[in-house]
Amino acid sequence: MNKKRNFAKTALLGVLLCGLAGPTFVGCKDYDDDIDGLQEQVNTLNKSFEDLKKLVNDGKAITSVTPITGGFKIAFNDGTSYDIVNGKDGSAGVGSVVKVENGHLFIDNVDKGKVVNESVADPVITIVDGFIHVNGVKQEGAQLGVQSNASYAVDHEKFVEFYVANQDGTMPETPVKVWKNAALSGLLTIPNYLVNVTENGLLFPTIYGVDKDGAYVRLYAGKANLKYQINPKGATVENPEFVKQQILARAANNGIIVSDVNAGDEYLTLRGKAMSGLFSYNELEDVTDDDSYVLIGEEREHMIDPLLNIIALKVQSQEEELLSDYVMAFDYNISQNDVTIEKKFVEEGETEYKDVLAATEEEAKETTTTAHFTLVYNDAKGDLKLADEIAAFFTRTGLLGTDKFEFTANGFDEHTYKFEKVKFEFKDAQGNTEDHGSYVNLSENGTLTINEAAGEKGSSIGRTPIVKITLTSDADVNHGKDVKTVYAKIVIAEKEIDKEIPAYTQEFDYLLDNVGSAEYLQLDKLYGHVAEHLNILGADKFHSIYSTFEQITESPFDSEIKLAMTEKTGTDKQEWLAAYVPNYKKAGKYQVKGVFKSNDDKVYPPVYVVYTVNVKYPVGPYLAKRTDADQGGNFWEGGHMLINGVFDKENNYIFKMGGKMADAFVYSLPYDENPWDEDWNKDNQVGARANIQYTFVNAAEQDATIGDAAAADKEGWLGEISVTKLPADADYREIEVQPITWFNLDLTKMLNSVAVTPAGTISTLDGLNAKTESKFTVRFISPLKSLVATGGNLDKNNTTIDQTLDIMKSVVVKDKKDVTLYKDKAFEQIVVDADGTKANAGTVYAISAPKFDWADDASKAFAQDMLKRGGKCSIDENTGVITFHATGEVGAVNLKVKVSMDCPWRKLETIVTVSVK
Repeated sequence: MNKKRNFAKTALLGVLLCGLAGPTFVGCKDYDDDIDGLQEQVNTLNKSFEDLKKLVNDGKAITSVTPITGGFKIAFNDGTSYDIVNGKDGSAGVGSVVKVENGHLFIDNVDKGKVVNESVADPVITIVDGFIHVNGVKQEGAQLGVQSNASYAVDHEKFVEFYVANQDGTMPETPVKVWKNAALSGLLTIPNYLVNVTENGLLFPTIYGVDKDGAYVRLYAGKANLKYQINPKGATVENPEFVKQQILARAANNGIIVSDVNAGDEYLTLRGKAMSGLFSYNELEDVTDDDSYVLIGEEREHMIDPLLNIIALKVQSQEEELLSDYVMAFDYNISQNDVTIEKKFVEEGETEYKDVLAATEEEAKETTTTAHFTLVYNDAKGDLKLADEIAAFFTRTGLLGTDKFEFTANGFDEHTYKFEKVKFEFKDAQGNTEDHGSYVNLSENGTLTINEAAGEKGSSIGRTPIVKITLTSDADVNHGKDVKTVYAKIVIAEKEIDKEIPAYTQEFDYLLDNVGSAEYLQLDKLYGHVAEHLNILGADKFHSIYSTFEQITESPFDSEIKLAMTEKTGTDKQEWLAAYVPNYKKAGKYQVKGVFKSNDDKVYPPVYVVYTVNVKYPVGPYLAKRTDADQGGNFWEGGHMLINGVFDKENNYIFKMGGKMADAFVYSLPYDENPWDEDWNKDNQVGARANIQYTFVNAAEQDATIGDAAAADKEGWLGEISVTKLPADADYREIEVQPITWFNLDLTKMLNSVAVTPAGTISTLDGLNAKTESKFTVRFISPLKSLVATGGNLDKNNTTIDQTLDIMKSVVVKDKKDVTLYKDKAFEQIVVDADGTKANAGTVYAISAPKFDWADDASKAFAQDMLKRGGKCSIDENTGVITFHATGEVGAVNLKVKVSMDCPWRKLETIVTVSVK
């Protein structure tokens, strides 16, 4: 390590020596001034570098360094810049920037040619007598000008070294090193679990097998895609490797190989291959030797024992080591029994792989086993590249997403295949024993070619050689172990039949208005489609060849809409294709697929049909306003639905400010006169089951509810709307309501003679909803009419006694039908039911007792003035009694008294006058 010189300390030492020498030195004060100036310059320069480093650590990244007078301009990735200068003026203060890039030496971005002795990735650059030396070797012709002590900077890949001359022209022995990116302060593991667990951690895919004793055998360690969050963004990250906090497995080594490292601005990604030292996350179902995979601690399904392997990622950042957080790491075991080698199929332009190859040699040799591949003879020049026709997969039902995973994309991208011919003998016409495999050559990469003896051209046609295909792990790390073996039967054919013709497609509308209805599809266009591609003319010829029709229900094609051949015209010929749509189907577009299969699939390929079915419902609106003057307390006026409220018999006749919106409409639903009739779907007549639901236009309506909006029983959607409050300053409150039509909600009552009704009930999330109706306004009308009271007179000249005036005895409250609710200081018993039942008006309407108070400031001021004069003027807020004692010193005045009664449905209030005269 280079020795660093502290210039400031050296200068200060000179000051001390000057003070001690006495008469030996002269001009100590001048020298002190010089030292102070130099110290100030050094301090300023050091602070500039510290500020620069802080800018980098705060998130800026250095993109370039350019020489300027007295120092350098540093540019950042955000477009800003920062200057480092030593304070010295003049052209002599302009330095240079040196760097090595792609093997060439650059001075101030001028290419000086190829570097001599470029032996290291990040070369050491020094300046001796103005000449540049790279790794100790002088670069002829590469000189920094005439000044040997000019400032210069060495621009490395990840950092910059600054040699800034002091103001007296001297150079520092060691440079100031500034990293281009921030130092790494944290590295956070992002879990790569593919299963539902709460713990953070890493899973490493591993394929295992079982030996003859039932013990675990590790066959193939795959690569896990790993990801770490870099903090701060853009920090330098280098040389990642894994370390363990605990090593509890049998192999006491790191065992995780790192590859494909990519340090981005925000994330570090890499791939890790766990070769040994990790315990299993999941149970090995077919291993009988428990000692082969025993877990430490209690074993619980989908739980992780915290005593297992705990690892962290160690990285280097700016010559410092840093660890990520420690997380648990496991082998995620995949049995070799769950590995498949599958054949590629191309249908309708789409590639699909299927597990159709033989599992054993005996299965491949069976006469009933159809050939898996065709080697076209092509005048004995044909070839078949088996490696291009197969792919490997593994299945894991515990993983999220699909159950089938392709090898290469899921960590096993280093596997290879071995191809071997299998001896498969047959007797020729002369009774001689021959081997099918002798008619082909098989290369190491799986390419088959024709092999015929001279003079026996065509003798290989019809032969069926068998090839053993073995998937092996990589040789370098996993030692080339056999993972999976299958067998392929190949037929040598004179020519290959047409594998496919384009699928026939058609789109049609289906109005779901009647149970059991079907859309009968004429096939004339299909016949034309087949004639164009296969030269099969006419319906009779088509159906004589294609006698079987099957529906294909695999995703993404619908399985509930049924396709079936039928006869429609009474001719007993099943030449119509019918589409049956169940009556619970939601409106929308669905694709259904079927296939016509020929009697000889070696000659005639399958004919696929794809239909797009536009399922539609009858179009609304279905609501009509009643013309009746009154329905259940609701009636229409000026486009508003008026609600007067009702007495709730089930709740002690407490008044409810609400009503049933359903009572204000006549319903005209498709095939459904009454949406709440229990027998709505009898006689198998209704197809599109419909209900009307009412919702607020403004979802945030306060103190208002539609009580049945969330009812589980959709028969209860009656639109029972209510409010708990009405405006204090108005006689009504208005709320906008949007009716919504729902179709096919209750399957338990649906009849369907075509499709079997699924068990259970479709929720509102599954049903179709549509705003087919116009919104309307509900206006709530207060049932209370008024509060009236009378005042009185007080004698201003009677100074001998206390005068009283009882206002409460005059208070009367009536409803809008002029029924008295309150008088003579008490609530009345009123009729609340058609059978004559009565109840206390104050209780059912939630009306409070009267309250009394001065109504204006003048009345309050008068009352206070009377007290000051030694008299009285007060009102009891509960009894309404005014007490007055005159003093004879005031003139006539009119006092205002506010009488009020609280009620949710309307603010009852009046003002009476009491005259003092």
